[in-house]
Amino acid sequence: MINKKLFFIAFLLQWLYAPSQVQKIVKILNRELQKEVKAQQKDSSNYYGERFEVIKQYSIKDTNDQNINILALEIKKKDTYSNTHYTIQQEIDLSKIKAIVKDINIIFRTDSDASKVTEVDENGKESISTGDMYFLNLSYEKKNEKLAYELIQAFKKAGYSIKKEYWYD
Repeated sequence: MINKKLFFIAFLLQWLYAPSQVQKIVKILNRELQKEVKAQQKDSSNYYGERFEVIKQYSIKDTNDQNINILALEIKKKDTYSNTHYTIQQEIDLSKIKAIVKDINIIFRTDSDASKVTEVDENGKESISTGDMYFLNLSYEKKNEKLAYELIQAFKKAGYSIKKEYWYD
């Protein structure tokens, strides 16, 4: 009987605590995104990643289902070949993220077709694609494997299990 009560209390605490932990994930990602944007501006000669402008920082998109947490980011990039700009909106259900990896850019590896990317060009033409990678647009900082472990812990506290796979600068 006591075990059932303890289990119920633990479940209740997790249920109440998890939403704040989801916001912790968002906070970590936005902190790193701000560092990336500063690096583009202040260390442009050593910045080798794709340049972008943040339109809407990382956030959890409102859904009708409280059990679904959609991570969203909207950025603007320049196509250097056509000298035009386009916006990219990325979305992923946090429960579909399986791993964090780094191969120049930090990426969430996801279930097949779980990551949704919507590109809109200057003329309003929209292109939607899905895949198994959610690019975090973080490439400047090196030797930052601690970030992977910080995110893994935040995901765990929010009730999600992800792992770290390869990590190459």
